[in-house]
Amino acid sequence: MSSGLEIIRMPGLDGFVYSLKWGGTPLLLPLQNWPVSPRELLKDSQWPLLEVLDELVDAGTVEVLEEGLHRLPWQGLDSLTGDEWDRLHLPDVSRPMIELITRNSITSPKFSIDALVYVPEYDGDLMTWGARTGRVISTGRGDEFLLDATSSRLLDVLSEGAGPTIEDRLMYAAEVKTLGASLDAKLDAMLERETFELVEDVNADPRVQADGSIQIVARFDHPSVPETDLRTLSPTHPYSEQRDGKKRHRFVVTRRAADTFRQVDESAPRIPASDVVRFLENPESFVPEDWPLDLARFSERVRGLKLRAYRAQPFIHARGTDRGWFEITSGVRLDTPSDEDAPSDTASEMPLDEFERLVTEANRQGSRTIYDGERWIELPPDAATAIADVNRLRDTLDGTTDSNSLGRLEASRLPYVLDIFTNVDRFEFNQPFVDAVDYRRTRLEVVPPREFQGELKAYQLEGFRRLLQVRQHKLGLLLADEMGLGKTVQVLAALAHWKAEGSLRPSLLVVPLTLIENWENECGKFTPLLTYYVHRGPARNRLPSFLSRFDLVITPYDTVIRDQLDLGQVDWQVVILDEAQRIKNATTGRTNAIKALKAAHRVAMTGTPVENDILDLWSICDFVQPGFLGSSREFAAKYRPKSDMTAEEWDAHGEVLAGRLAPILLRRTKADVDLSLPPKSTVEARVPLSREQYARYRDVVERVRRRELNGLEAIGRLRALTAHPLALEGRPNWASIPPERLPKLQATLDILSNVQKAGEKALIFTESRRIQEMLRYWIWQIFDMFPPIINGTTPARQATVDAFTAQAGFGVLILSPMAAGVGLNIVAANHVIHYTRWWNPAVESQATDRVHRLGQERPVTVYYPIATDAESWFAQGTVDEIVDRLLQEKTELAVRSLIPMRNDDLQAEVMEQAFAVDGRAGFHVKE
Repeated sequence: MSSGLEIIRMPGLDGFVYSLKWGGTPLLLPLQNWPVSPRELLKDSQWPLLEVLDELVDAGTVEVLEEGLHRLPWQGLDSLTGDEWDRLHLPDVSRPMIELITRNSITSPKFSIDALVYVPEYDGDLMTWGARTGRVISTGRGDEFLLDATSSRLLDVLSEGAGPTIEDRLMYAAEVKTLGASLDAKLDAMLERETFELVEDVNADPRVQADGSIQIVARFDHPSVPETDLRTLSPTHPYSEQRDGKKRHRFVVTRRAADTFRQVDESAPRIPASDVVRFLENPESFVPEDWPLDLARFSERVRGLKLRAYRAQPFIHARGTDRGWFEITSGVRLDTPSDEDAPSDTASEMPLDEFERLVTEANRQGSRTIYDGERWIELPPDAATAIADVNRLRDTLDGTTDSNSLGRLEASRLPYVLDIFTNVDRFEFNQPFVDAVDYRRTRLEVVPPREFQGELKAYQLEGFRRLLQVRQHKLGLLLADEMGLGKTVQVLAALAHWKAEGSLRPSLLVVPLTLIENWENECGKFTPLLTYYVHRGPARNRLPSFLSRFDLVITPYDTVIRDQLDLGQVDWQVVILDEAQRIKNATTGRTNAIKALKAAHRVAMTGTPVENDILDLWSICDFVQPGFLGSSREFAAKYRPKSDMTAEEWDAHGEVLAGRLAPILLRRTKADVDLSLPPKSTVEARVPLSREQYARYRDVVERVRRRELNGLEAIGRLRALTAHPLALEGRPNWASIPPERLPKLQATLDILSNVQKAGEKALIFTESRRIQEMLRYWIWQIFDMFPPIINGTTPARQATVDAFTAQAGFGVLILSPMAAGVGLNIVAANHVIHYTRWWNPAVESQATDRVHRLGQERPVTVYYPIATDAESWFAQGTVDEIVDRLLQEKTELAVRSLIPMRNDDLQAEVMEQAFAVDGRAGFHVKE
């Protein structure tokens, strides 16, 4: 039996195939059950190749065929970095010189085209003396040439040959000439003389009909040919020609385009006027799942038509008068799906009598969308009931001389007015009405039912009761507790209560795909009597009658886009969003599809209700309680903070906003509650820059001051340099700088050594994939172990965490703070090392919360290795020191406030201190 690694690369029709063995035993990637000590494997000369294959399997670039066999598809070559290409020992891509020669007339059934293929490295026609497999040509001399994708495609077309009809031969010649021209191939006289326009693209146009419906129509497309020249083409007539004087232009549709046209044309839907609003918001849900067109491009085309569609939102407003009375007005606001993009001259309101006329006509048609000849208007659910409520309100008010007013009443009677409305989300109320909602003054003493298999902490019991309370008052809730406070268990307790009282079925839970398994586990643990169905995958059952059988349907966000029409037919009792920041963008198809769902009650869960902009919060609240915050434009104008606010002003602004949201918001931080968590301590490992780092760092700063380097790019370089001086190199040899010459790395390894002695586990956070690789290399070398990595390419995050948790004794997990910031519970570790720091203190806190959360039983230590300027050459210290100082200032505010500081604010401050540069003024050096 052989020993050591044996890796053989073979060309296949669809890509390179790799055979992997250790000592004759097939290896299966990704490596989990190591056949030998990692340290011994690292010494093998084939290790760099195995390592990169392992990384590419983890990233999904390399496919697992069977045990010991793995394939790198041809299309995967395009995504490889130069470093990966070299480590895979791939041949350079050759773009050959090609000569095309026609045989016989194009009218003859014997018509064909031959190719002579040459490369400078080989003195002969490769097609004569070589054997081609996919994109690889191997010669009798042992040479191997990897063709570029276009040359390979041309040879594929030539090998397929022309068909029996004249149209087939024209199509064949056109495709060969088009590909040949793109390769600067040498053409013979016949190909040179003929002018072909190869039509390969198919698009679909939405065309508005007189009744307001939309018909989807397939059409051929070409980037340089006017649409009018293509109108005579069809799958049955794939060829046409036009003459410009003596010059003839032939237009030829490819077989693939003709087949695509047929599929689109046969399945192209007609959208009735009643569905147009939903179609404009989410075109993908109206076409078959196997539609051959790029749905993203189709959606862009639909939205690019700028067809105006409006949502009608009735409102009741109270306006105070000098005599202590309130003037009550009512009307209907018309919002576009993207209210901020509405033209300024667009009418934003309609009178109630016009609204009532549209509701009557829509009811006659059996629709919630009405087309008035110019625009589509989507009416709210229970629009007729809303009109009846307004009429009831008018009867209770004193008269008024104002024609726009419903009447007047005393301020003390505002709460009474609210009692008229059985479901307040039919209306938008202004601040006086919001203040009149007094449900928070009452106190529920209810506890979770016995069907709930868990025990709530005091603050969780408060959250459970708030969920019940808002539902009683027909309001939704944004549960925005800080990460790690147990939002999931509070919601599960509420679900158990609603099941016990018979008001749960059917309900919908929308979650990120990566959290489905976690929710299944939590349901089984806390609510075992809850019936649920995971709605995902190609075999999912979309029938509304089937979905309505379950207490809870769990589905990922993107499935809602695809299945909007099916899910939209279910009368959901409760719709719950986990990680609700996924609908922070109010204009996306995902957000619109979710907001269009029918729901008697809505709950949104997120620890970060604002990630980038105040409109993130508006969009989430517009789901929780439609109309509660008015239009997005009005909300942004009133509540978007100014960039020059101080931290104190920013905090105060957040308090004002929280007060406005109080009826539908519940937010607690760890500082607000008694979690009885083990203590958390922080350790700063302050170490000097190494000699190599110092020289390179000073060079970057000098280049910025000489205006040779952009400030933002320079900050990236300095952050990489403080992590490791080789981090910016194409193929770093980590072994060339041992840890003892790099104090920050050595300090980190010393921390891990102490963790190992204690038999405990550690997480290391860094956003840089290059630094992740460096840390893994040295951990392998020093500790003879394989630390898994979780970043944006990790397909099975929970499985990785589960394996890490199950591992006995010492362990290390390397993570990106962004990829690990959502949904992961890693309390098996109690040490956290932030090797590099992220701009946003909230992101860093969330990363630490993977460890310091409910379920943690040991004290938690958080380490910050900081590379310092021991020589005091830099006025404000190194970028490590600057970022640490600024993050300390902003961390408390980031956790406490609804409105976290933006990344670019901190970046600008770092640049100003690192280079004496004003980041907001275009990186001008201060004199």
